[in-house]
Amino acid sequence: MRRQLAGHPCQKISDSQLREAAVLLILLRRGQEYRLLLTRRTDTVRHHKGEICLPGGSREPTDDGPVATALRETREELGLAPDRFDILGCLDDVESVHGYRVTPVVAWLHQPGGYRPDPTEIAEVLELPLQGFFRPGAHHSETWQHRGRRERVHFYQVEGTEVWGMTAAILRQLFSLLQQS
Repeated sequence: MRRQLAGHPCQKISDSQLREAAVLLILLRRGQEYRLLLTRRTDTVRHHKGEICLPGGSREPTDDGPVATALRETREELGLAPDRFDILGCLDDVESVHGYRVTPVVAWLHQPGGYRPDPTEIAEVLELPLQGFFRPGAHHSETWQHRGRRERVHFYQVEGTEVWGMTAAILRQLFSLLQQS
């Protein structure tokens, strides 16, 4: 995976009207099983109430690029220090429906657990098995109309959890890269 990500030429969105943001796509291992760390947002946050998301958020002026943004936001949301991660690379930027250019940063979590979720943002921390995303029937997509454009929206169903929208699109990028090897 490290090789695929290192050789991946991350496509950047150059639209200067978009605000910058980053998310951390966290991979980990429990026993012999590889997992993805995702969060369920609270019902009190401004956007994406109750949705399954990757930790992340808006770039602040003191952030030195998307990796710094993703790590800072992950510390704020989950209480995980940056030194617990090994950064593997990035994926192509994704445009959010709220006017952000989001850079997905892929990281390996060395010691899973010890999560301290911010109760104002995070309702639940999930570790979903990577294999679950590849099983037959786990993925489907629909075409939606949004702001006058037709867009493909991806959905994954893993262990009773539905992941969709931008988070699913980011995961789809990672899975496509993994399947190329």
